[in-house]
Amino acid sequence: MSDPKKLKIVARKGNPPEFTAQTVEMNCGHVVKVSLYGTPDDQREELKRLAGAFCKECWISRKNQRDEIDAADVERDRPYLPVLTGSPKQVRWARNTRAKAIPLIEEVIAEAVYELSQLAAKDPANDQVSAAEFHLNWGSAVSAESEAGFWIQNRSHFADKDAVRGYMNAYVYQELVKEAIAKRSRA
Repeated sequence: MSDPKKLKIVARKGNPPEFTAQTVEMNCGHVVKVSLYGTPDDQREELKRLAGAFCKECWISRKNQRDEIDAADVERDRPYLPVLTGSPKQVRWARNTRAKAIPLIEEVIAEAVYELSQLAAKDPANDQVSAAEFHLNWGSAVSAESEAGFWIQNRSHFADKDAVRGYMNAYVYQELVKEAIAKRSRA
């Protein structure tokens, strides 16, 4: 491992320091060639930081392992989730997306149903039951989706709670409009 204190970095007065190419032994044990810029002190600090980090390949590998563990935990805790279909690469990607999405979906639905129940309690004449049912139906339909492509194509809708809420509300709005049209046609 390169000792940052033994580095001799020369900078000319009045000119910005030139870059230095160094090899550094990363925390994972791999040796990586890096280009360092800045003052000699900045370069030493960067070498120290890199020596305590993982190389890019090891970092990606560790991230993928964590994602797989998270996906397995979600599937273990929710045995009702269907097995995903698609190519092995699609299934791996979709499992990770679904593992992040399902807890968000459950939380957003719980909040929406609670808010609707509060509205119904304040104004019993206001029919919030169908809206709550549509929220629950949406959650069931999304959770039951087994196509890996669905989870991949819609991953932006599951990025955070606001995205999930927007995606869900669009579905619920469409269903409420269909219900209102059906009521009008029956009348």
